[in-house]
Amino acid sequence: MSAFPRLWKRAPLWRLCLYSTVFFSALAAFYPTPYLLRAMPFLSRAAFHTPTPPPQPQNGQQQGTDQNAPPAPDSPSPDRAALPALDQSVTNSVPFAGHALPLPAGVWHPALTAQTGPQGDVLTNMFIRTDRGIITGVVIAHAGTRPVHDDGVLNLQNSCHDDRNLLSRATDANGISECWFTTVAVFHNGSISPDPLVTKAFERLHVLGFPIAPMLVGTGWTHIAQQKDGGFNFETVDTLLSPTQPGTTKLIAPMDYWDKLNLPASPPAQRFVNATNRWMESWATILHRGLTNPLPPGSIPAAIGTDPAAPPA
Repeated sequence: MSAFPRLWKRAPLWRLCLYSTVFFSALAAFYPTPYLLRAMPFLSRAAFHTPTPPPQPQNGQQQGTDQNAPPAPDSPSPDRAALPALDQSVTNSVPFAGHALPLPAGVWHPALTAQTGPQGDVLTNMFIRTDRGIITGVVIAHAGTRPVHDDGVLNLQNSCHDDRNLLSRATDANGISECWFTTVAVFHNGSISPDPLVTKAFERLHVLGFPIAPMLVGTGWTHIAQQKDGGFNFETVDTLLSPTQPGTTKLIAPMDYWDKLNLPASPPAQRFVNATNRWMESWATILHRGLTNPLPPGSIPAAIGTDPAAPPA
């Protein structure tokens, strides 16, 4: 009998190590850690396919700021969605639905790209920003690739008029309706959005080991422009900011103090929300500018692009 069979029979702990090596290697391939992703980026190029479009969120439900998700098309069709490699980095702005989508200060990583609807007429992009491996910001954008002939698109602005918002502003002139708001977005079952595509992206971030606070301060921006033929062009951008101590997921104030009524009782929470409101007042103008301008590097003033959760430059 050779040495290997004798060792196999007499060393149960060694056999267990061999079994464990195979088992955990398989786990690492299916659920790679951030370290493995940096070494082997191809492991994160996962994609998924959903047979039906994202559902329309119910009016008045504010589990997160992504209630601006576009209305579902009349008939279901195969949608295309992918989870890009998280080693990709973008700053300043990115092309989106034929114009520029501005991004707040910092380095952002594409976490989701999707095209849904009967003719692929709704685009969805999601980006994350990290500091020391912890998520400090999330941007979720939806836009139509062609005018939508459905008055229901006007319901996208309902989130701006929710009484639970911390602040909201709206304008309506010359066939263009625009609004923005700030709110508190709490995670439920691992996601902050009713959109199954966004939920899938958050599930992946969790599997990859990216820590994120249990609650985020969110902002939502909606732009709707009525066309001469009666259709509507639209875009929504939700920006979620982490109100935590730097380099941690510990909130700067307990969860109970982030409610609209209890906010004045916590100075740290009140300061963060006030800073977010001031930032959004200016950032909304940059989001609007991106509809008609390319926003090259340096075109967004640092004072406007730096949100309250931005990592140190």
